Amino acid sequence: AHSRFPSLARAYAASTPPPRPSAKDIQALFGGDNAFPAEWPFSKEDFRRYDESSDSMFYGRPRLVYHIDEKAVKALSDLYRKLIVKKQVEIGALPNVLDICSSWISYLPSDLYKGQAAPPRVSLLGMNQDELEKNPHGTDFAVRDLNDDPTFPLPDNEYHFVFCAMSIDYLTKPLEVIKEAGRVLKPGGSVVLSFSNRLFVTKAVALWTGSSDLDHMYYTGNFIHFSKMFSPPKAYDISPSSNSDPLYYVTATKL
Repeated sequence: AHSRFPSLARAYAASTPPPRPSAKDIQALFGGDNAFPAEWPFSKEDFRRYDESSDSMFYGRPRLVYHIDEKAVKALSDLYRKLIVKKQVEIGALPNVLDICSSWISYLPSDLYKGQAAPPRVSLLGMNQDELEKNPHGTDFAVRDLNDDPTFPLPDNEYHFVFCAMSIDYLTKPLEVIKEAGRVLKPGGSVVLSFSNRLFVTKAVALWTGSSDLDHMYYTGNFIHFSKMFSPPKAYDISPSSNSDPLYYVTATKL
């Protein structure tokens, strides 16, 4: 697929740091009757990687690091707090969460989960068992390479949120993964896909590399749209400052 925003993509490739999309551009991204094409716009080539070796090998060694800077980490945790507290008020309890492409950190606000007599379910799906065992939030976990098997070993209608942080750019079967998110979410539950422009470039899909942040939001919205399981997607820029890592998310609600 070609960039929907070629001038931004060229600027993105040429600039250090790359330009950030305007609030007006983001607001208009999924507006109007022509927001999405009539048919799935991507090819197999769009999801090829420079390094096509086994992901299990690449992620076999634990990486106990953050993949975004401290300001962006706090911004994502603050977003999760806002979403979780709003859902808690709505349902009268802390919501069940599934964190896919998870690791040793899930960006969840720890204080919300301390001292709970009946803690909510916080399930983790990730590539590395050592990392998942060190995650302080998980109540259960499964090791799963979603590029090899994009199904979730989890029941239908179980979760209020499916979170995916800094990983949508590595998924070679994103449509199948988003459909699985829809399957395990409760009606009215939300998928929240966050990303920056920091990545392992050899493992990111071709669709992602060399395209702009606005393209990334648009592509992610397409993954949600073509699952046919969610409300129209919305995109947001929650970058904490001009001198921090950029941070965006695309979200939608299960119908």
